[in-house]
Amino acid sequence: MPVAYRGDWVHNSNDSYLYTHPGQPWDSGISPLVGDASLTRPRTRAGLAEIPELLGRGKVTLAAIQDELFQNRNFMASVIVPDLLAACAQAPTAESRDGCAALKGWDRRNNLDARGAHLFREFWRSARAIPGVYRVPFDPKQPVATPAGLRMDDAATAAKVWAALDGAVKTIRAAGFALDAPLGSVQRPDITDEPIPLHGGEEFEGVLNNLGRQEPGPITARGLRVDYGSSYVQTVTFDARGPVAQAILTYGESTDPASPHAADQLRAFSAKRWHALPFHAEDIAKQRIGQPVTLVLP
Repeated sequence: MPVAYRGDWVHNSNDSYLYTHPGQPWDSGISPLVGDASLTRPRTRAGLAEIPELLGRGKVTLAAIQDELFQNRNFMASVIVPDLLAACAQAPTAESRDGCAALKGWDRRNNLDARGAHLFREFWRSARAIPGVYRVPFDPKQPVATPAGLRMDDAATAAKVWAALDGAVKTIRAAGFALDAPLGSVQRPDITDEPIPLHGGEEFEGVLNNLGRQEPGPITARGLRVDYGSSYVQTVTFDARGPVAQAILTYGESTDPASPHAADQLRAFSAKRWHALPFHAEDIAKQRIGQPVTLVLP
C-alpha cells in the first residue's frame, strides 16, 4: 500500500493516493489496484488548492480550519463560470441570457445567502457530461489547474453548453424558484420538514463542505433536499494540556423525530456554530448529564 511521511501536510478526499500532496513522489511499482493517475473528484482539487492558501495565511488554528471549510467555495465554478460569462454576449435564448444574468451576480460560493448557486448546480449537473466540454483537458502533471474552462470557441460544444443552461433555467422555474434565490431558501434537509437552511455543495461542484443526495436528481418543488454529506465534522488542535477539539454532529443527536435533539445540531451547522468537546477527565465530569452506567461481564 502507498504510504507517505511528511512534515508539512497531506490530505484525503477519497481520490487516488497520487493526490494526497502535489509534491509527493511515488514509486512506479505501486499496483494500479490501489489507484491510478485519474482525478475523479473536483473536491480533491479544491483541497489541493485551498490547503496551501490556508497555510500561506499563517499559523493554522481551529478558527482558521473552520473558516476554510465553511467558506463553501465552489471550485468548479471558479474554473468554469468565467468562460461562460465571457461568452454570454452570444447567449442564443432568453433562458440562457437570464441564466447568465443570475450567474453574473453570484459570488461562486455555496453559503446561505449565495444567489445563483442552485442554478450553477443544475447547469453543471448536465454540462459536465458534454464530451470535450473543457477548454483545457486534464493533465495529470497539473491536477489542480486542469481540466479548466469551457470550449466555447467550438460551435457544437457551445450549443450543448447553452442547451444545458437553458435546461437548468427551465428546471428551476418549473420547481417554483427564482434563478437568484438565496441558496438557504432552496437547500434544506430531507430528514425533517423544519425549514433549516443548509450551506454546502455537491461533490461534482468541488465544495469542501460536501452536501447532496444519495440518489442524485434535479431540483423539485421541495427544493434541493439533502440526505448525505457532511455528517460528523471535527476540527482538532493541541494546547499545553493536550487535544482541543470542536465538532458538529450535523444530523442531530437523536433519530427520534419527536426528540428535541433530532435536528438541534442541524441548526448549529446552519449557523456555523461549533461545539467544544471535553477531553480531560475533569472536563468530562463537569459536562456529565446523568449517572455513570457500568457494564460488567456476567
